[in-house]
Amino acid sequence: MQEEYPTFKACSDATGIPLAILQRARRQGCPALKDGKVALAAFLRW
Repeated sequence: MQEEYPTFKACSDATGIPLAILQRARRQGCPALKDGKVALAAFLRW
């Protein structure tokens, strides 16, 4: 796994986290999701 993924889809494909979960987290203001990128460790801590 990578520390950061360039897109939600890339993160979802690599980690198995559903896109819907990533999109919901973005709507809720998760700071690990910026500019369509996913900082995985920060997202998991959130």
